[in-house]
Amino acid sequence: GLSLDGAPSIAPALAMYSWKSVVSFLISYCVGTMTIMSLTAGIVGEGSMRLGQAVNNPDFPRKLSFLSSLIAILIGIYYIMF
Repeated sequence: GLSLDGAPSIAPALAMYSWKSVVSFLISYCVGTMTIMSLTAGIVGEGSMRLGQAVNNPDFPRKLSFLSSLIAILIGIYYIMF
């Protein structure tokens, strides 16, 4: 949330002339971001649950979560080292 890679997406706030328009833009941006992130998390969660049922493995979502977390940690270590 505080990384600079998101700065271009809120750059339109710099071109606005009134504080009211800047605040409404930033609030709308935050609400939109949270809504889409929640929707995406729900879709991924529901998809992994249904996939676990389809392969008849109730432990599948836990294993998938572990694997994706491990991949995220490895990517983080890679970015720190290089």
